[in-house]
Amino acid sequence: MSRFRRRLLACIAVAALGVLLCPRPVGQSRLPRDPLPPPPAPPALQPPVTAAFAVPVLMYHRIDEPPAGAGPLLRDLTVTPADFERQVRYLVENGYAVLTAGQVERAVRLREPLPARAAALTLDDGYGCAFTRAFPILRRYGLDGT
Repeated sequence: MSRFRRRLLACIAVAALGVLLCPRPVGQSRLPRDPLPPPPAPPALQPPVTAAFAVPVLMYHRIDEPPAGAGPLLRDLTVTPADFERQVRYLVENGYAVLTAGQVERAVRLREPLPARAAALTLDDGYGCAFTRAFPILRRYGLDGT
């Protein structure tokens, strides 16, 4: 008899011996027969963000006088300090709560109520005019911007 057949027969004999000596039917569990507790309830789903969280965002690129010879794009992206102040004054005089982008993000994320007349004010690109021109106007009216 070949060595392979002897090993195969030995494996079969050991498996048969294990089945014969098993004190209970194969596949029967030693675990208690009590039913498993039900799985925990899934967490409550948050309702989707809706129009109730809509906030107008006033985005400014440059608060400055348009440079001499500026093309149409740069002129369109530039708001003079006088126009910026008129727009800020309008918001204040008409009861708008001017928020930062961070305040809006937090309210949306935590589902916090927003003021009825909320608006966010942002200054993009980090130009120096945001600090030298816009910041003093915002301070004058007690407002913040992002």
